Amino acid sequence: MWWQMFVSSWNGISMLSGPMNSPADVEVFSDASGSWGGGAFCFPQWFAFKWPLALESTSIQVKELIPVVMAAALFGSSWKGKLVVSSVNNEAVAYILNKTHSKESHLMHLIRLLVFYAAHFDFWFRAEHIPEKRNSLADALSRDNINYFLSQAPHFHTQPVSVPPSLLPLVALDE
Repeated sequence: MWWQMFVSSWNGISMLSGPMNSPADVEVFSDASGSWGGGAFCFPQWFAFKWPLALESTSIQVKELIPVVMAAALFGSSWKGKLVVSSVNNEAVAYILNKTHSKESHLMHLIRLLVFYAAHFDFWFRAEHIPEKRNSLADALSRDNINYFLSQAPHFHTQPVSVPPSLLPLVALDE
């Protein structure tokens, strides 16, 4: 259980809820392609990854949620005390993120991981559904079009944040 891992590092003060209607302190954009992989960015950092075989045939909702959770794992330490808005172009995923619940076991596993990272790094999150055309940079990352991403985002780091080998199996959940 995520809370068993969390309680050993909990400061005894921070809570899991926050100012959800406030303007975002941090914006994260993420996307997943059905075939190549996923990616996300939070200025000035970004990452992209190819789907492992275990995830190639999984649902697009699961694929869209994985980069959101990975962003929390990779960037969350810099989000302490902040409201993070995750911009996604999949309406169902935005709904699941805001509800923090799903009947589907893999989606619920990912939600639990996200809530763990939010508690561990002490940030709040909500999701925003955006049109696909407003998500072109994250879309480029999810399709391994790094040159396009960097040409359109010149102030971002030129190298991605490294995805630890242990992270993909954690989000993959053997079904």
